[in-house]
Amino acid sequence: MEYVTRGLKERAKQKEEREALNLVINTAIDELSKLSLAKSALELQQDKIEAEVGPIKYIAELIYGENAQDHFDKAVRWVIIVLIFVFDPLAVLLLIAANISLRTRKEAKEEVQNTKKVNLTKELQREKAKSAKLRKKERDYKGFVRKLGAKELSDLDPDEIKLKLDQIMDWNEKSKQP
Repeated sequence: MEYVTRGLKERAKQKEEREALNLVINTAIDELSKLSLAKSALELQQDKIEAEVGPIKYIAELIYGENAQDHFDKAVRWVIIVLIFVFDPLAVLLLIAANISLRTRKEAKEEVQNTKKVNLTKELQREKAKSAKLRKKERDYKGFVRKLGAKELSDLDPDEIKLKLDQIMDWNEKSKQP
């Protein structure tokens, strides 16, 4: 039994050392878990950055081959230069096309307005001519009616009187219609 008690005594002596080692192990495990969390957060950020830089990385590898990581800045410059040479002329062409389109639309609108003006002017001239004819007829008929009222019809023959009266009747009927 002496061996058992001696083993227990030795074990009791090592208790403090075991507790210190367990404390160191637990502290190391806690530190390891914190570092693992930080590492996973950094890996997530790195994945996001690589996703954003992915096309540039691909272009750099396309241009510079295996040494692409040393030439990311140059690859970015090349991409910018390509974008400038492609999209700036395109933007200028779009502006020119928009201006031409707007000018054509404006000219077409003006042409329609001018056509309307010309048509209205012609219509006005026709209406003026009709009005002038009607005023002349009205003067003729008023003169005839005055002569008829004054009984000065001696210079007119009966057929002409009948014709004038028929015209007056037609004129009266037309003037009553809307």
